[in-house]
Amino acid sequence: RFEVMQSDKEISTIRQALRSLAASSTAAAAAAAPTGEDSDAGEEGKVEDLNSLKLTATKLSGLPEGAKPTINIQLSSPIESQTITELADPLDPTKDGSIAHFKGVEPNVATLTVQFSDADIPLGSSAVYDVAPLCEIDVLGGVTKKVSE
Repeated sequence: RFEVMQSDKEISTIRQALRSLAASSTAAAAAAAPTGEDSDAGEEGKVEDLNSLKLTATKLSGLPEGAKPTINIQLSSPIESQTITELADPLDPTKDGSIAHFKGVEPNVATLTVQFSDADIPLGSSAVYDVAPLCEIDVLGGVTKKVSE
């Protein structure tokens, strides 16, 4: 048991070192990138926003035509809750109510729960899901974004 605890501490130390290397290389890249008033990077280019999670709903089925569905998404790290009230529109990706954007997510420990309701009538809740499998990215392969359905 003692050896396992020592190994866990060593793994934590290695993870922290890797994170600091990744953060410093990202900060150096951000410092080298030109910035100005005409830049449209906005919040996406900030170093402190490295771990963000954006969720959208693309399709709902089984509800009547006049339904007003709401999707409440709860995240555990950071402890935060956001609501999606509109389906994602590919022609208007920033449509109000269609995106739940969580910032400062710690994917190794975060969990996700989704609750559905129609006009304040609860329809159901999901199980608790780990966020880490949704965020696996091949950094060495050059992939910086992952889309999961």
